[in-house]
Amino acid sequence: MLTGHLQANGHIVKEAQADADTLIISTALDFAKNQQTVEVIANDTDILVMLLYHWQDDIANIFIHKVTGGARQKLVGPSTIHSIQDVSSKG
Repeated sequence: MLTGHLQANGHIVKEAQADADTLIISTALDFAKNQQTVEVIANDTDILVMLLYHWQDDIANIFIHKVTGGARQKLVGPSTIHSIQDVSSKG
């Protein structure tokens, strides 16, 4: 029901059939490959690692906004933003 409501209001909705991390990564990479800068908001280190693994020099930058604390913390607490492009070039 929520998916239908969001789509009716012009939002792009994707549902994870299995692991949500995989859907987040593939969606971010799809946008970046179309030269759209992406910001991923997550507190999961797996997402950062997978973005670094799949990073390519010819795509738009992806930023990960890492919220510290529990999964239910809102974007008002401490957080950091990492550029996948900058982090990958330091390796």
